[in-house]
Amino acid sequence: MTPAERDASEVDYFLWRQRQRDLADLIEHWGEAYDIGWHPGTTGGWHAGRRDDGTILRYRTAEDLHKAIVADYNERPVPRDLKPT
Repeated sequence: MTPAERDASEVDYFLWRQRQRDLADLIEHWGEAYDIGWHPGTTGGWHAGRRDDGTILRYRTAEDLHKAIVADYNERPVPRDLKPT
């Protein structure tokens, strides 16, 4: 493996770890109200579906998704007693 390949591999690993931390944090705080995930794609991949009506929020970054969830929840709270789907 060349130094450039090793560096690229380390960056990929760092980004994967950061996504895992961000995902775990979002799920810990909002998982009862939203189905949260990350999927690679043109929209950046961060998404949250309301557990009450299925409305989907999609954003490029975990931080942007978090802000959108807070705004959405403040506008229309999701009942926390819904069963996860």
